[in-house]
Amino acid sequence: MNALGPQAENHEFFKAYINQILNEHKAARERYHGIHDPRGEDDGLFITPAMKKNSAFESSQKRLSDELNKLFDLLMKHSVPFYHPRYQAHMTMDASMPAILGYITTVRIFHTHSALAPIL
Repeated sequence: MNALGPQAENHEFFKAYINQILNEHKAARERYHGIHDPRGEDDGLFITPAMKKNSAFESSQKRLSDELNKLFDLLMKHSVPFYHPRYQAHMTMDASMPAILGYITTVRIFHTHSALAPIL
């Protein structure tokens, strides 16, 4: 199963799976560390609501967004999408959706070695 498809036909599925991964990871962290007090009191959060309102935090978020947009612009201008489903050479075809989702989940999100111990 191709990740997005040559014309992004799987976009909605892929987006839903990415959201599922992030939501499950958020729930796991909340179960482990406890859920934030909705009254906004400092309950040991690493990144507090007050920190998020800080101008330095806001400017760093803005800069990150701007830099991502620059990256996307450069990739759109200089990348050649020559993938075709009939040519399945491993260096040019899109990675499969299960492969990308597995990578994001195990390596990028649940990246501690203890998360992989039961699998190994």
